[in-house]
Amino acid sequence: MAGRSIGHSVQNQHRDDLAARGRAIYMDGIPEANIASCYACHGPSCEGVRDIPRFGGLAYTYLKPRLEQWGQGYQTGVGTPVPIVARSLGPAEIEALASYLSFVKLAVAVIARSKALMASPASCAPSDRAAAGS
Repeated sequence: MAGRSIGHSVQNQHRDDLAARGRAIYMDGIPEANIASCYACHGPSCEGVRDIPRFGGLAYTYLKPRLEQWGQGYQTGVGTPVPIVARSLGPAEIEALASYLSFVKLAVAVIARSKALMASPASCAPSDRAAAGS
């Protein structure tokens, strides 16, 4: 890691303009460049859908190099579209997307907690409602 500045990554992680550009790429893709949105597969809050992984809330310092690697042809798995999409992204788009994805961690945490509570049958037990005064 010689020559790499962690401060630079942390600073970029929280730049609102960069995150806004990344959000636009995530939600809409880049139509003029024929780049699909990430939203279609990874969900509205970057939480992943079924077997498709969560990207939201992962560290900028992880996401940026991974997107760069995928863009260089490193595979994520058989038949996954991420390398194809990442290959079409330039350095500015990768930086913006990594910034946005790392920025949405609060929303992802709330969604994950909500899903866990809804999936738990014990959370709907009559004894819980009675104890809560319902």
